Amino acid sequence: MANESGKFLQAEESVEKLLGALKKLYDEAESYNTSKESLDQVREKLVDFIASSDDMVKDTSEIIKIIKSIGGPEILSRLDLVMDGLNEASVKNDKVIGQVKTEVINEIESKSQAVLKTLKELKIFCIANVALLIIGFAVIAILLRK
Repeated sequence: MANESGKFLQAEESVEKLLGALKKLYDEAESYNTSKESLDQVREKLVDFIASSDDMVKDTSEIIKIIKSIGGPEILSRLDLVMDGLNEASVKNDKVIGQVKTEVINEIESKSQAVLKTLKELKIFCIANVALLIIGFAVIAILLRK
C-alpha cells in the first residue's frame, strides 16, 4: 500500500509539473499573440507613414520646382550679396560712429577745461572783490571812529 501511495504521490507531482509546463506554454503562446498584434499595429502605422511621406516628398518636390522656376537660387544669391553689402556698410558706420564719438568727447573735454578755467578765474575775481569790499568797509569803519 505504501508503494501504491508513493506511486500516487509521484504521479501527482508529475501532473503538477505537467500543469506548470502547460501554463508556461500557454503564457508564451499568449505573449506571442500579443506581440503579433503589436507588430501588426506597428506595420499598419508604418504603411500609413510611408504613404504620407510619399505625398510629402511629392509636395516638396513640387515646391522646389516652383521656387526654381521663379529664380529661387538667383534670389538667394542676390540676398547673399545684399547681406554682404549691409555687413560692410555696418562696419564702416561703426568706424564713423567711433570717430565722431571720439571727436565729440574730445570737444566736450576741451570746452569743459575752458569753462573750468573761466570759473576759476571768476572765483579769484570774486574773492578779490570781496577782499576789497572788506578792506573798504574796514577803512570806513576806522575813519568813522575818528
